[in-house]
Amino acid sequence: RVELKPYIQVVGREGKVMRMTVSLEMAAETEDRLAFWHLLQELSGVRSTISERAADELKRELEQALQRAKKEVSADYETKISQLQKDHERIYQEKLAQKLLALSGYSLDSKTLEMSLREFVKHGTTSQNKE
Repeated sequence: RVELKPYIQVVGREGKVMRMTVSLEMAAETEDRLAFWHLLQELSGVRSTISERAADELKRELEQALQRAKKEVSADYETKISQLQKDHERIYQEKLAQKLLALSGYSLDSKTLEMSLREFVKHGTTSQNKE
C-alpha cells in the first residue's frame, strides 16, 4: 500500500463523481476510527466477530459435508451405471441369441433346442473321431 495514494470520492458541481486524494495521516486516523467503531459494535452486541467466526466455521463444515455427500452420490451413481451396463450387455446378448435361434429355424422351445444340441454334439464328436 506504500505506493498507493488514499482518496475519497466526491460529487463535483456538475454532478460528476471525482476522486480527491487525502493525506496519509487522514487515512491512518480513518482506519483507527473504523477499528474503534467496530469495537463499539462488538461491545454493544450489534456486531460480533465470534458469531461471524462461528458462522464461517459452520459454513466451512457444511461445504465439506456437501462435498462428501457429492462424492458418495457420485460413487453410488458410477456403481449403478456400471451394473446397468453389465445388465444391458447380458440382455442384449440374450436377445441376440434368441433372434439367431429363431432365424436358424429353431424355436425357443427348450426340448427342440436340447435335441438339436445333442445331435450337434453327437455328430461333432463322431466327425472328430473320424479325422
